[in-house]
Amino acid sequence: MLLVFLGCMDNSKSETLDLDKIRPKSNSELYKNGKTTVDSNTVFLSEYLMDSVDLKIARLITLNNSSFLNRFPSKKNALRTLYLKDTTIQIQHEHYEYVDSNQMKNAFFNWLDCNGKNCKSIKLYEETNIEPDNVLLIATAQSIDIFRSKSLFKAEDWINFVRFSKKTNVFKYILFQKKNQKSQWFDLKNYKLVLKTNK
Repeated sequence: MLLVFLGCMDNSKSETLDLDKIRPKSNSELYKNGKTTVDSNTVFLSEYLMDSVDLKIARLITLNNSSFLNRFPSKKNALRTLYLKDTTIQIQHEHYEYVDSNQMKNAFFNWLDCNGKNCKSIKLYEETNIEPDNVLLIATAQSIDIFRSKSLFKAEDWINFVRFSKKTNVFKYILFQKKNQKSQWFDLKNYKLVLKTNK
């Protein structure tokens, strides 16, 4: 008991720790201007680097998603800019995952009714110029993925990405438009794109 009493009477000054110096801080600076840089150690990048797909993505940036499809309820959504290794190619990937096929269809048909900055209506399977750049839309039973780029890219690479990342071979709609050309609708048969003939 005497030791406890003597220990409490020690008048030596101990260093006071500043809580602000040792407490972890948030990375709020990373979120300014609606952009977050995601480094190569994140789970997002590993999705794109699956061996079965081999997309050769060097890095990605996640953006705030304010696109038209974001207005509709979804389980998950993301808007990312992807930078390919050894090239100057950038691809924007817009992704939506839905609870069921009804939610997907609702969002998809609303996208057809009001597409682009001028809210242009597109008929299903219509061949028209949708956007000024290359664009690929892939709709599965419960997801929509849209890929855009000023540079031409292989649609099959991104279809494989969706196939393997969502573990599905069921594609409801595939639309591909090359820059300054009319869009085309496809089916996927035996893992190959086949131009849709029933319009």
